[in-house]
Amino acid sequence: MKGLWRTIANLGQGGLRGLSYLGGLLVFALEALSTFWRYPGFTNSLASQTVLIYRRCLLPVTFLLMPLGAMLALQGLLVVKAFDLHRLFSAQLMSALVREMAPGFSALMVAMQAGAGLTAELGTMTVRQENLALKTMGLNPIGFLGGPRILAIILATLLLCPVGVMAGVAGAFIYAVLLGGFPLQQFVIHIGDLIHFSDLWMAELKCLVFGLLTGIICTEAGLKNTIRSAAQVGHAANQAVVRCVVLLVVANYLLNTGLYGLRGG
Repeated sequence: MKGLWRTIANLGQGGLRGLSYLGGLLVFALEALSTFWRYPGFTNSLASQTVLIYRRCLLPVTFLLMPLGAMLALQGLLVVKAFDLHRLFSAQLMSALVREMAPGFSALMVAMQAGAGLTAELGTMTVRQENLALKTMGLNPIGFLGGPRILAIILATLLLCPVGVMAGVAGAFIYAVLLGGFPLQQFVIHIGDLIHFSDLWMAELKCLVFGLLTGIICTEAGLKNTIRSAAQVGHAANQAVVRCVVLLVVANYLLNTGLYGLRGG
């Protein structure tokens, strides 16, 4: 019986730590996004960070979504040939890419490719006590360093989503049409049958939320005052990526429930 109560107590403590962490992220985000615009040169910092993250993630997103699109085409062709559903092949493929694959995997790649590097960069600055130097100059490190980087990750994720869609379509086209012999005319004509304008803005809304979460988690991890050594910087970067992946999956489920589930698909 004592073991049961101990297990319940541990679960409760874990839940409280999780809520405390989420609350800390909220406070950090409010401080970062409400103060960064006060400092001169924030637009240049925002632009340079956005371009850097976009260029860093462009090829990984492309080469990730192309084989995923081909994989979708492979599975889709099996159904098409079994039930003679040629009309729905490209339409269902495009729907899966726009609704799920492109927003989700673009955000995951940003978290793994750019987010980890961002945490390591800020963590190194923390170890070198550059944050304290900023404070002595009257600058808030959270707003000065964190705010532009959070917005840069959001913008880069928004811009990478269409790239992911095009890469997925290209991969599916190469496998299905060029290699699999699927009729080109049917692939092109029906590709937009299941896509509406609402699906496009919902995909961008997903990217907005995913980018916001990634930016907050990674910048908060890098600017922690508890980082004291290079080993802790690496641990913080790894931990930030893991937390990003978990929270992005949870956020994706909640967004799907709210955006698609309540309207019936």
